[in-house]
Amino acid sequence: MEAAVDLTVACVDALWPLASQAPQAWLSPSETRRLERIRGPGRYREFVASRCLMRMLLSAHTGFERGWQSWVLEAPDNASPVVHACGLDGAGLHLNLSHSQGLLACAVFHLPVGVDLEVRRAARLRDVAGLSELVCSVQEQSWLAGLPDEGARQSAFLQLWTRKEAYFKWQGTGLDLSLLPAVCSQTPCPLQSAIAAGTSLAGEWGGRGFDLSVCAGASPIEVRIRLLEGVACLAPAHSSPWALTALSGRA
Repeated sequence: MEAAVDLTVACVDALWPLASQAPQAWLSPSETRRLERIRGPGRYREFVASRCLMRMLLSAHTGFERGWQSWVLEAPDNASPVVHACGLDGAGLHLNLSHSQGLLACAVFHLPVGVDLEVRRAARLRDVAGLSELVCSVQEQSWLAGLPDEGARQSAFLQLWTRKEAYFKWQGTGLDLSLLPAVCSQTPCPLQSAIAAGTSLAGEWGGRGFDLSVCAGASPIEVRIRLLEGVACLAPAHSSPWALTALSGRA
C-alpha cells in the first residue's frame, strides 16, 4: 500500500491533445451518458480531460503499463464527490477531482480522499468580509480581519475554503454550507482534537495564483506531486499542514 496521496495538477488545454483521441473508445457507459447531457464546448472539454487525467494518474500511481485508456471508471448519476476507480488487478483505489477556471487537480489514495482547487480571480476580488460571515468560524473571521492587507485576506480565505471543501469531499457527503462555520481550520495542527487533517498547496498558473487542499483522514498524510509523461503538469511551490476542529456536535 502506498503511504502517500498522489496529486496531479494540469490544465484542460495541456491534456486535450491526448484526451481528444477517440474518447468514445475509452469512456465507460456511465461516463458517456454523463457526457451526452453536457451542454457547451468548454464543459465538454473539461469533462473529457478530467477523465483522461484520472486514468493517467492511476497508471502513474500503480505502475500499470497497459495504457491509461484501459482503466474503467464509473460516473454515477448521483454525482458523488468521491469517484471510485474500478479495481484493475484488484486495486481498491479512491479518486477525487476538482476543477477551477480550466485547471484540474486529481488525487488518488488507497483510502477515501478529498481535494479542492481554487484559481484566484485576476480582476474581481471576493467579498471576504461578507463571505467569511457565512462560512467561517468566529475565530477564523477574527484572523482574516487581522491580516495586513486585502491581498493577504483574499489568499487566506481561499486556503480556508479549500480546506473545508476538501474535508467534506473526503467525507463523501458533499459541501454543506450550513456546517462550514462549525469547523475551524488551525495551523499548527492540534491533532489531539482534530476531526480532519491535510495539506494546503499553492502555485502559479497563467499569471494567476491557485490554492488547493488535500484531506485523507484525521491524521497528516504525505502529498506527493506526480508529473505525468507527455503532459505539462504544474508543481505547487508552497505547502503547509493544517487541521480542522469541530466547534459543535454538528460537524
